[in-house]
Amino acid sequence: MACGVLPAVDKRLCLFDSWLAGHLAIICEPEHAQVVRRFATWNVLSKLRTAADRRALTPGSQAYATGQVKAATVFLNWLSAHDLTLTTCGQADIDRWHVEHKERYRNTVRPFLLWCQITKLTRRFRLPSPQACKGGTALTATAGASSVGSSPTTDSRCGAESPQSSSCSTPSLAAELSA
Repeated sequence: MACGVLPAVDKRLCLFDSWLAGHLAIICEPEHAQVVRRFATWNVLSKLRTAADRRALTPGSQAYATGQVKAATVFLNWLSAHDLTLTTCGQADIDRWHVEHKERYRNTVRPFLLWCQITKLTRRFRLPSPQACKGGTALTATAGASSVGSSPTTDSRCGAESPQSSSCSTPSLAAELSA
């Protein structure tokens, strides 16, 4: 690579790739692992590679990508715990998931849910507007104002609590998801 014969490879992209292989290996349900692998490959890794082509990936971009994959896994485990699948999941189920989880996890799972709709793994449903989390708090628009051009207010719903326990009996997955 130093001689210019091989293309440069982003270190964080390689780290994410190896982390993904380990993460997929600990997912209990083969169907979940397949969906998570597809999402990670066609959505998350695709965006990481595009970003890495422009400039070196940051620890934050790697953490965000990892968080998206973890959130997808948590969501799929939640569906299983409620005797649901992506196909049977409806608007009421999406709403219930959003009520039961902190803002941090709602925002992180959003790309997965949008990808599921685009790839027709789920029905169409409405997702709540994303809210920016900064320093453990969510920034929301003031009541009655549109989010564009309005002044943000602090909302303490965005915490660092661990996600709801998964239906997977593998303790290392639950520990990894809360990390």
